[in-house]
Amino acid sequence: DNKEEDGMDADCRHVVEAEMMLKHSAFHLNLRLAQYCTADAEALCPEQLGKASFKDFHSEGAVISCLAKILSKVNGTDCKSELARKVGQRVQKNMLDPKLRDVCGDDMAKFCRESKGDAAQQFCMHQHFEQLSAECKESQAVYMAASSQLTYNWRVKRACASTVTKFCKNVQQGEGRLMQCLLMHMHHPGVDAGCRKTLEQEQAKRTKSIDFNPMIKATCVGDIKKLVDNKTCAEKSGGQGGWQLDCLTEHSEMIASAQCKQVVKFLKLRQSADVRAKPGAADACAQDINTLCPDIEAGGGRINECLRKNKEKIASDECKKKISVIWRSDKAHAATNYRIKKFCVNEIAAFCKDVEPGDSRLLGCLGLHVKEASFSEKCKASLSGTDVL
Repeated sequence: DNKEEDGMDADCRHVVEAEMMLKHSAFHLNLRLAQYCTADAEALCPEQLGKASFKDFHSEGAVISCLAKILSKVNGTDCKSELARKVGQRVQKNMLDPKLRDVCGDDMAKFCRESKGDAAQQFCMHQHFEQLSAECKESQAVYMAASSQLTYNWRVKRACASTVTKFCKNVQQGEGRLMQCLLMHMHHPGVDAGCRKTLEQEQAKRTKSIDFNPMIKATCVGDIKKLVDNKTCAEKSGGQGGWQLDCLTEHSEMIASAQCKQVVKFLKLRQSADVRAKPGAADACAQDINTLCPDIEAGGGRINECLRKNKEKIASDECKKKISVIWRSDKAHAATNYRIKKFCVNEIAAFCKDVEPGDSRLLGCLGLHVKEASFSEKCKASLSGTDVL
C-alpha cells in the first residue's frame, strides 16, 4: 500500500512489486480476501471462483477482477474493505491485473513506450483511451472508473490530503463527492501544485466518458435517455468521447431531474474555469492556446477569457465549436460562470441574495446594480461579454 512512498528502498520496492504481482494473479493467495470475500464471490462471480479453486494460477486473478467490476454489489463489509485495498493497488498500477497486462501490452508499447513509471504510463493510457483496442479499453475502464472515487485513487488522496482538510473536510464520503469537491477547488490559490497536477490528470480522464463521472452517471442516465429518444442528442457507440457529457451541458435547460441539473451545473462551472474540462477541447484547442495564450496560466477562467478576446484569430474550427458552447453558457448564466462566481460574491450577497438562480435571474440582478458605487471593478470585468454588459 505504501510502495510509492519516497522513503522505500528501491530493492525493497522491487521485491514488494513482485509479491504483489503474484498475489494479484491468484485469489486464494490473499488470505484475508479469500476469508471475507468467498461468499460474495460465490454469489457474484461463481465461474471465476470455480477456476480459482484449482489454485494452479490459470484463473489469472479473475475473481478479483470480477468483483472489482461490480464493487457496488458486494455486500460484506470486511470484503469491501479488503477489496478496496486490491482495487486501490490496481488503480495505482493497472498492470497488476493479469488480463489487463495481457490485452494492453501492445497498446502500451504503441502509445506509451517513452512513459516512465506507473503514474506516467497510466496517464498516457488514459490520454489514448479512445485509441486503445476493444479488450484493453474494457479492462482499463474498470480502474479508470474506480479511480474517480477518492477511496481507490491513492495518488490523489496522498497529493491532496491538505486540500481535503482545507476545503472538503465536511463533505460526506461516497459516490464521488470528495473528488467532486477537490475538482471544484482545484484552481483555488490555496491548492498546492502537486495536488493540482493530479487533479488535472483526473479532470482529463473524466472527459473520456460518463463512466468516469460517478455523480453524473448516478443521477443523469434517465435524462440522457430522454434526450436521445427525442433526437436532441445523437447516441454514439460505447460512450466514446464523452458525448453524454456534451449532451447534458449543451442541453441543460431540458434536464428534468433536479439532482442531474445540479451536478451538470458543477460540470459547466468547471468548464467555465478550464476549457480542458470539456470533452475533446484540450486536443482541439492545444495549438490555438499555445499560439494565442502562451503565457496564460490554465484554470480560473483565464484561458477561456484569452481565447474569447482572440476569437477572430482561433484557427481550429473544432476549437471554436467547443469553446463557443462554454461562452454561450457564461454569457447567459451567472451560476455557471466561474469568474462571476469568484469575483462577484460580495455583489451577489449585497444586491441579489434573495434572487433564485436560474433563467438568468441572477445575471439580470447583477446587471441592474452594476452602476452602484460599491460594485467592484473585478465583478464588472467578469460581467463583460455577458447579456447584461
